[in-house]
Amino acid sequence: MEFPDRTCPDGSSAAIGTDEDAFYATLLALIPQVETYCYNSGYPGMRLDSDNLPSTPIALDVIDFIAQRIATPSSRSFHGFFGHEHIWFDGQESIGAGRETFRKDIELLFSRNGIAFTIGQSMQVQRLSPLEVRPLVHDFTPSTGDSILDDKLLDAVTRYQSRVVRDRVDAVEKLWDAFERLKTLELGDRTQKSASIQQLIEAATSSTALREQLIEECKTLTRIGNNFAIRHHEHGSEQLPTPVSASVDYLFTRLLALISFLLRQTGRL
Repeated sequence: MEFPDRTCPDGSSAAIGTDEDAFYATLLALIPQVETYCYNSGYPGMRLDSDNLPSTPIALDVIDFIAQRIATPSSRSFHGFFGHEHIWFDGQESIGAGRETFRKDIELLFSRNGIAFTIGQSMQVQRLSPLEVRPLVHDFTPSTGDSILDDKLLDAVTRYQSRVVRDRVDAVEKLWDAFERLKTLELGDRTQKSASIQQLIEAATSSTALREQLIEECKTLTRIGNNFAIRHHEHGSEQLPTPVSASVDYLFTRLLALISFLLRQTGRL
């Protein structure tokens, strides 16, 4: 519907297919990296090369491009003399039908191949977080009374849900930054971090045994942030183990679980 080919020789205003040159011109304008994975270097005749596969982020960008522009014809008639069909579109009805069919096709490919992505209502591919962390990131809305801390937490959670690994690595760094600020939430003094986080833990649970475990968890997570290339990036810092995506999932889930527990128990989530 967005790239109609209206070149029927009889002058009909109906579309007879897709104007592929217009399609590729727009695709390359919005995703210029795609040109590396196409036949030829110009128009006409540029086509995606199925033997030259792009990286996952580029492939997902192409899916986004199509998903947001696809539509299903609402009516057809066969033009016997020229041997092609005339097709018409009915606005939102055609768009809705086309998107739903496309979404189901792509979701089937994702699920059959064990790919952790889905197409949301926005018709953009979204990453499916691991099952362990989904309840934590779902509707995560901190209300700590510290707007800077809230922004840091939300930024980390948003980045973590990105389909780009580098963004998820950034999410871990942002979450550790938020953790350091969280430690000063009760007393508001960076020189009293230990006392402040202990006060927060005491407000979160009356169990002495659990308090001790939470204090140890805070110490462990602090060491992780300091020893790995999370809070510090000097040459001697340990890089996140490979596969990085798995390390990120584990570390992010572990720290967010602690932060969520403390905020929820103190009425700040």
